[in-house]
Amino acid sequence: MSRRRYHSGSGELVVSSPNFKPSADYFFAALSEHGINVEDLNTGAHRAPVFDQLEYKINGGKRWGPFHAFLRPVLGRPNLSVYRYSRVIKVNVDGGMRATGVTYIRHGITRTVMARREVILSAGAFDSPKILMLSGIGPQDHLESLDVKEVTPLVSNF
Repeated sequence: MSRRRYHSGSGELVVSSPNFKPSADYFFAALSEHGINVEDLNTGAHRAPVFDQLEYKINGGKRWGPFHAFLRPVLGRPNLSVYRYSRVIKVNVDGGMRATGVTYIRHGITRTVMARREVILSAGAFDSPKILMLSGIGPQDHLESLDVKEVTPLVSNF
């Protein structure tokens, strides 16, 4: 299975394949012999059940996540504030459907910060949609079932 079509060899976020690849190749060959799909899950077009080669974010023998790749290099910027030990609970939206800031909890105290230009929400695959929903951004029927006041229905897949 060729991964070059869907994966770059450069960029800030280092993604590596495991060093036990020969044994994984035998495993995937056995799966294929039994009619189980072995595909690159990054293509978006697969038939279940499907297996893919394990990948991880390791650089120089250490975990290399989004913080190391994207945030650490820009921590000194004057237009960036990072609050450790904080949990965002809401993206604040004005009447024009523009994100204006966030509300967060830090050390048990709820605070709101306003953005001058933009709000970037990067809370992972589970917490990003959760925060949007808590902010009233999402499918109307689901928001109503949770008694969350709708700000705007989610009409596109980012």
